[in-house]
Amino acid sequence: MLATRRERGEGVRQSDSASVVDRVVRAAFVACLVIGWIIVVGADADASIEGPCEGEATVDGVTYDDTYDTKDNAIRFPENPGGMVIPYRGAITAENMDYDGSVGVVIGPAVVAIADWGPDENPQDTREKQGDYTLGTELDNLVGIYEVRAVHNVGGAEACSATVYIKIEGSPLSTPIGLAAVIGAAIFLILMLLAAMKKSGELRGRPVLGLIMGLLFGLFLALVLQQFCIWPLDNLTVIGLPLLMALAGLGLGVWGPFGKAPPTSIERAV
Repeated sequence: MLATRRERGEGVRQSDSASVVDRVVRAAFVACLVIGWIIVVGADADASIEGPCEGEATVDGVTYDDTYDTKDNAIRFPENPGGMVIPYRGAITAENMDYDGSVGVVIGPAVVAIADWGPDENPQDTREKQGDYTLGTELDNLVGIYEVRAVHNVGGAEACSATVYIKIEGSPLSTPIGLAAVIGAAIFLILMLLAAMKKSGELRGRPVLGLIMGLLFGLFLALVLQQFCIWPLDNLTVIGLPLLMALAGLGLGVWGPFGKAPPTSIERAV
C-alpha cells in the first residue's frame, strides 16, 4: 500500500513536470514560427541601384555594373586578390554638393561598414568620377559569397543606394573561418541528435537541449553556406535558418526517437 502511494506521488510529480515542459515547448515552438514568418515575409528582394546614380568597375578583366545584383550573377574575385587594380567609374545625374557615402557588408539585419568617402562640400558640383582603385589585403584569406550595399548621401539625405553580390573564389577549408564553420556545424549537429536520445525509462529526449543545439547548428550552417558560395549571410540564413534548426532540435527532443522506450504497464506487471 505504501509503495503504491509513493508510486502515485512520483507519478503526479512527473505529470506536473511534464506539463510544465510541454507548456515551455509549445511557447518556444509558437515563438519560433512567428519570428520566422516575419523574417521570411519581410526579407528584402534582390535590388540594384536605386536613385539617380550609375557606375561600373572592371574586376579581373570583366566589367560589372548594377545588373550583377543577384546571388547567381555575382561579381567574381580571384583568390587572394590583393594588389589588383580595379578601373571604375561612377556618376550621379542630380545635384551632388555636400556629399558623403559608405560601403558595407550585409550580415543578417545589420550592415557592417568597410569603407566610406567624404564628407566633401564639392562646390563645383562634380557629378562624375573615374579612376583606378588598387586593392589592399582586405580580401585576402577570405572566400565565400557576400552581399554588399553602398549608400551615397547628398546634403545629409540618401540620394542613391546599390546592392551587389560578390564571390571570392578559393577553398573554404583553407581558411580559419571556413574550417571553424564546418567543424562547428558538425559538432552541434551531433549534439542536436544526441538530444533526441531518451534516457532509460523516459518518454522523451531533451527538448531544451535540442532547441539550443539546433540554434547553434543553424548559425554554423549559415556560415558554411556562405563560405561555400551557396547563400550570403542575410536574414534568411542568419536568423531564419537557426530558428528552423531550433524547431527541428526541439521536435527531436520531444519525440525522442532514439534510445530505449520505457516499459509498458503490462511489461512492468510481468
